Amino acid sequence: MNKSLMKVLVAGVLAISTTFSAFAQGTEKARLGYCVDKIGSGLIAQTDQPSEYHAAIRLPQSILKKYVGSKITTIDFAILQKPGNEMTLFISRELGGQALVTQSVTDFNTGWNSIKLNRPYTIRENDDLYVGYVFYTNESTMNAQVITFDGVPGRTDGVNYFGDRGIWNEVSPLIDYDLAIRAFVEGKNLPHNDIKIHKLISNDFIVQNYPTSAQIRMWNFGLDEVNSMDVEISANGKIFDTKRLKNISVPHNTEVSIDVNGVKFPEEGNNSIEVKVVKVNGKEDMDPSDNYAEHKLFAAKEGAEPVKRLVLLEQFYSELDETGPAADVLYSNAIGEDNDIVWIKHHIDDKFTLNASKPYKYFFDNNHIFYPALLADRNIFDGMPEFGPAYFVNYQSVAEDMMNVCRQIPSYIAPTLTLDYDEATRNLSIKASGKAGVKEMPFQKSLRLTIYLVEDGVKSDTQTGESEYVHDGVVRSIVNESCWGDEIDITSYAFEKNYEVTLDKEWNPNNIRVVAVVSNYDAKDKRQLQVYNTTYRHITTSGIDEVVSNDGKKPSVWVVDGYLQVENGYRLLSVYDLSGSEIKDSSLAPGIYVVRTTDGTSVFVQKIIVK
Repeated sequence: MNKSLMKVLVAGVLAISTTFSAFAQGTEKARLGYCVDKIGSGLIAQTDQPSEYHAAIRLPQSILKKYVGSKITTIDFAILQKPGNEMTLFISRELGGQALVTQSVTDFNTGWNSIKLNRPYTIRENDDLYVGYVFYTNESTMNAQVITFDGVPGRTDGVNYFGDRGIWNEVSPLIDYDLAIRAFVEGKNLPHNDIKIHKLISNDFIVQNYPTSAQIRMWNFGLDEVNSMDVEISANGKIFDTKRLKNISVPHNTEVSIDVNGVKFPEEGNNSIEVKVVKVNGKEDMDPSDNYAEHKLFAAKEGAEPVKRLVLLEQFYSELDETGPAADVLYSNAIGEDNDIVWIKHHIDDKFTLNASKPYKYFFDNNHIFYPALLADRNIFDGMPEFGPAYFVNYQSVAEDMMNVCRQIPSYIAPTLTLDYDEATRNLSIKASGKAGVKEMPFQKSLRLTIYLVEDGVKSDTQTGESEYVHDGVVRSIVNESCWGDEIDITSYAFEKNYEVTLDKEWNPNNIRVVAVVSNYDAKDKRQLQVYNTTYRHITTSGIDEVVSNDGKKPSVWVVDGYLQVENGYRLLSVYDLSGSEIKDSSLAPGIYVVRTTDGTSVFVQKIIVK
């Protein structure tokens, strides 16, 4: 017998019209549960013979205390596909323990089912209950969608459980939905004004003191329709606004989303916005313990403007991988002519490997490094086969999409580099500084500055499948003591760090880029490794008129009306003045400039004179 497995039905999520509505329960019943009416996706049973599957929601004492003495009279559940012809409903205090109520059911169908209990359960003091069902699949339904979720994102933590053959598990956080199970309670003292805030929805990025909006997702568990609410809005526990939400309509046993507009958040930086409902229909809520929700957000300083972002594209590469050159072509095509992409390579298992880079295995699922692998600003992307931030990317369109997403993320820090290179000693002095429009970066845990020395045009004869290959973007050195960089402080809206490094004699200083990366670091959460901005500068040396290829050939570069033109077969990469600052290649004033060009394989650096 094969072990029974389950998986989420991702493709073709079904939306089935409900055959039962909460309104059909009448006005003297209160609803217990977390799901909405809309039906979403299901879990598929994978087995080679009939089996048993079960699901349940937890109703903790914090919810049930207001219903002590009332009776659970009805259990509702929704299914996408009928798994067999028999099932059992239950109420228990422990999953897998002795049931307080059980009831066999044969009359059920797809969609919502409402089952009136033959023996209602009276809620007692300190009750903490599970309400659920057990399905029994037969030969014709062994791959049925046996367990169903609702169709609106917003999972409630710690209340959704499922399993098979007596084994119970909490639903994974990756499934952002609640199980389609609910119950109804009847009694004489049910609350009339009783709402529950299920979730607070707000933008993750807002601007300090600029009007924004939030949305309260809430249930009305009270018997009376909710027409107005008084709301307190706080920042980190301090109330800064109150609003009366009028002309709303939330019927009994219904979930709706209510807009809260014109909120001006006063605190700069990483904060939480908190919403608390203090009055319902002008009266006290009969259970105020669930009238509160918060949302983490970042508030940019009032008046701060985003700065230009350069996207860091990191590739994990090995000369042992014969697909490496093809990956280079794919990523190069994805970058195209975009000079705002900074592409570097971390070599693994070859002669260019750095011991200092070994901790970067943290980028990979289960610390298992593979190549070729790609990171874009160390962000996490949904819909990828790996958790990230390192991904296997074998389509140009996917790489382009990753870069486009990064471009759209605002940056509020502008790092700069000042270099001083001594040809005689090969000593390089690096000053990395920058200004920030905010006192901390979005969702930062530990703000870091990492300095890389990166060499282009590195010729190699050890690339698998190639007799000779030229590598660009080879990370030659990590200047910091740690590959995660040095901590920096921008509470004064600026930072500065200084470094000294001696170039290895095998490195060509004319092909060296200094790359500065400002990023986040969190040793416990891979989702918080994002890069906030990147910059780079080339080392320019005095006394060198031009750098040519090893065969003595150099591309011809012309200046026509202040514009640069390059010989056919070559492409202009960048132009610098003698201070090392990158400038536009148009309307060049008279002077001496350093020009970088490429034929797609090698990089050429030469000086030109504009008269």
